[in-house]
Amino acid sequence: MIGKTMLEVFPELRDHFTFPYYCEVARTGEAMTRPDPDYILITFVEVPETIRIMDALADLNHLSGTPVDLDAYICGAMEIGCRTFNATRAFQLNLRDQGYSVVRQYGQQQAAEMKKPLPMEVVRALGDKGRAAGIRNIFEEFELSAESQTELTYNSIIAAPFSVDSQNSGALVFCFTLARTREPTPSELKLVRTLSEAIAARIRFDAAAKAWNNEMKIGSALPASYRTI
Repeated sequence: MIGKTMLEVFPELRDHFTFPYYCEVARTGEAMTRPDPDYILITFVEVPETIRIMDALADLNHLSGTPVDLDAYICGAMEIGCRTFNATRAFQLNLRDQGYSVVRQYGQQQAAEMKKPLPMEVVRALGDKGRAAGIRNIFEEFELSAESQTELTYNSIIAAPFSVDSQNSGALVFCFTLARTREPTPSELKLVRTLSEAIAARIRFDAAAKAWNNEMKIGSALPASYRTI
């Protein structure tokens, strides 16, 4: 089967009653069962994707063990995601009640920085879902205003929200210029969630390290009689 389409291997499948099911599994990446009229179980495994996901996790593990600053770490995580998903651009968003802002962006290095890469309707939907999700075709899934349609640069995304603390939340978003031909697979959603959680953990670590360093500086500036052991 590797390197060939299903119909190249089983041409008679086109006229079989199960063919629509195979098409649906290939589109969504989700396993499917249909007990009638005959019991069948259809699963979907894309070998190249499996390899790409494993390579991405290995790269993230290596990045996490590398002594780099916060900006380099987050850009490195974005690069891993863009390469794995073949995304056009990645954004780290800071989510607020009435809007959002772009904290960092990666990809399309010669392009100008974008302050509002996505319509607010799309970003709000990501926050409401509270989990990793994909939007295959923004034009089809959202009723956008005329202004949003005119300004829309990316038509498909894979994203995951994350929480740094009780007052700071964000999202990691990978954008595609064209609508994707299928929904993201469970493995892709797990990867974007892993990347977003890694970024959130690194932000917390960086904040804790800065707080500790500040305490040490204040402590060293005090007279010896004020210091405690």
